[in-house]
Amino acid sequence: MAVIVALPAVAAVLALWLLARLPSLLPDSFRLAVLHFVVSLALVEFLPGAVAPLVSGGRLTGSLALLLVLLALVYAWLAVAAVLRTVNKAIAE
Repeated sequence: MAVIVALPAVAAVLALWLLARLPSLLPDSFRLAVLHFVVSLALVEFLPGAVAPLVSGGRLTGSLALLLVLLALVYAWLAVAAVLRTVNKAIAE
């Protein structure tokens, strides 16, 4: 249960850290930001089901599955930040 709560929180912290270290990582155009957002939604939706068989394979494959889901969540948070940044820039203009 704790992993279900902690995994998105850890992913958000990692995404914030990446944004602080590499602010140019995000796309500048709204269209590209939305494209990243749609891809991230698809990853977050389908990746857990795709890696679920890995969990029963043992500790190493279960850790790999957890890492893949964590990376998908980090990408999703980065995509959300990209959309928010481009919308904020559009409103500011």
